[in-house]
Amino acid sequence: MSGQAIEDEEIRVVLAALRSRPLTKEALSRATLISERHVERVISHIRREGIALIASGTDGYWLPATLAEAAADIERLRVRALHQLLTVRGQRRLLRRMEAAESLTLWRMA
Repeated sequence: MSGQAIEDEEIRVVLAALRSRPLTKEALSRATLISERHVERVISHIRREGIALIASGTDGYWLPATLAEAAADIERLRVRALHQLLTVRGQRRLLRRMEAAESLTLWRMA
């Protein structure tokens, strides 16, 4: 991943801040003195490392209280990823159609 490296101390600080209650990205940034953009990177890194964190657009981030809560969030992420892959597939089909139309146009102009 590009950008600033993720430090172990940043991971520790973010996890410690989330132990007591959910925090929005903005509140987490204020609590940890890490920029909001870098908080996003730290959260992504933590998740990729296999530490469960729940995310909600309204409530922010928090550590799951139960295995069922963690499993539900993982399923939500899986469904989201599948939808994104389907979107990419549709966009690629569009690009191929546009490229084919462009090559037809170029042949007609020659």
